[in-house]
Amino acid sequence: AHYRQALDEALAGQPIQFSKRDIQQMEMSFSRGFSPGWLQGCDHKMLVPAVSSAKRGVLLGRVVRVLRDAVAVQL
Repeated sequence: AHYRQALDEALAGQPIQFSKRDIQQMEMSFSRGFSPGWLQGCDHKMLVPAVSSAKRGVLLGRVVRVLRDAVAVQL
């Protein structure tokens, strides 16, 4: 939805604006956050910034039991 909004605003000649919450929600889609990609050369520190050392995401629940062919989760 955020990217659709940005495209619509750009095509309408309006400035593209995102709230802090919008940016946080978009960052959750990318395990390593945002980067300029390869557009500014081959600087690996820019491509994969060391902002967080662990995986991040939205907590959905806790694994309470692992079975042979299933996993029990407490939401």
